[in-house]
Amino acid sequence: MEYSLSPQHERNLKPGDFRPVEISHRPLINSYLQDHHYNTLEYLFTTLFIWQESYGFTWAEKNHVLYIKSCYQGVTKFFPPILKTGEIPSAQQQAIYAAAVSEILSYCREADITPIFEEITEQDRDAMLRCLKKEFHFQANRDLANYIYYVDTLTHLRGRSFNGKRNHIRHFENENPTYQFLPLTKELLPACKKHAEGWYEHHPEKDQSTLIEEKAAIMKALDYFTQLELSGCCIVIDGMVEGFAIGEPLNPDMVVIHFEKGNLNINGIYTALNKYFLEKCWQGYLLVNRAEDLGLPGLKKAKKDYKPAWLEMKYTATPNQ
Repeated sequence: MEYSLSPQHERNLKPGDFRPVEISHRPLINSYLQDHHYNTLEYLFTTLFIWQESYGFTWAEKNHVLYIKSCYQGVTKFFPPILKTGEIPSAQQQAIYAAAVSEILSYCREADITPIFEEITEQDRDAMLRCLKKEFHFQANRDLANYIYYVDTLTHLRGRSFNGKRNHIRHFENENPTYQFLPLTKELLPACKKHAEGWYEHHPEKDQSTLIEEKAAIMKALDYFTQLELSGCCIVIDGMVEGFAIGEPLNPDMVVIHFEKGNLNINGIYTALNKYFLEKCWQGYLLVNRAEDLGLPGLKKAKKDYKPAWLEMKYTATPNQ
């Protein structure tokens, strides 16, 4: 199939332009992401960096446009182009965006790969539709939609619908009267890594690829915790880290929770982690993103039980057959 390309645009995006996401790239990539008010956690440097090995994230920069490419299980996909809007006059942004999409289509044609766009947010959907027209099919990815909650809702757990959550926290506090809730400092990082190692080692599905990938990401987040400027908390009981959570701001209104890990033998520890982390660390934010449910029934129920404000949908665009 032939795809429409802008004849005025120099087609200079080459495979050699793409490089793996490394910690030294954080300032440059963030200079693009901070121009936008993204609500999905994929548009964070941390996400691209800690999942880089699993998802093959690479990036290139051309003419004030950031290109992000992934290669998962042998399938190459592209994010929509990300413009450095502060460097481009507003009157030119639509034309440059369209030219960048054409650049990706040209790249795919020359590399003989199917052009697939993923992580298309609601704010990019109309622009991508204009660029790709009727040659592509857009599919909503419900299983990958991000759950967005009000911080106030998850902090106070008011109302009858949260009776069970409040009971879980009471059980946790009554059964663990010596517990401490502490900020995740540099000194506690080794204990958190040890806790995570044990969590994965004793998980009955530890050999599943998704858990192997998650373990690699969480260990990388802990290894680069300071450089990534992450925030975290720990629950310590009798001198042992029994649970921890890691998060960071996603935009001026929203925080994202990257990971929560707790001792599954301790009743209510996940409910307590959720509440305490937001209560103690994120009261300056209106919203919290708690990622997707992956289509897993148990995870879907758990996330819906917390009464999300909305689900932030994402789309994939593939060529029509």
